[in-house]
Amino acid sequence: MRSKNGATAIGTYDAGVSMLTELVADMPDVKQVIHQDLLARNVLVDGPSLRAVLDWGNSMYGDALFDAAWLIYWWPWFPAWANIDISAELHRHWAVARRPLPDDLAYRLHCYQLRIGLDHIAYSAFTGDAADLERHTRQTLALLER
Repeated sequence: MRSKNGATAIGTYDAGVSMLTELVADMPDVKQVIHQDLLARNVLVDGPSLRAVLDWGNSMYGDALFDAAWLIYWWPWFPAWANIDISAELHRHWAVARRPLPDDLAYRLHCYQLRIGLDHIAYSAFTGDAADLERHTRQTLALLER
């Protein structure tokens, strides 16, 4: 399928796999629990307080920064949140939590977003959802160009 910007989904996918294969060599071997689906009404809050995180069916082990990358990747898909800079909010959260951030934070977030994009190009192609395939192709292509 050819995307509107002239790049093919398969070409973007292949280029992304190639890039991720190179980048992954420098990724840390971290074993933390990752939710991997924080957006689908799976987080319950009461004002500023977190009350529950539901539906752990997509959870896996890895770097907890993957969930931050998940939010960053998917944020543009929710127009109601357009006035919120999720990256800045995550940095504020980390500052308040006083957790030391890794020196390679941007690198890791980029790698995880690329992996998320590739996964969803494949999923959209499998389901035949041309609109989502186009969006994931464009978003992943932008990640490749960084």
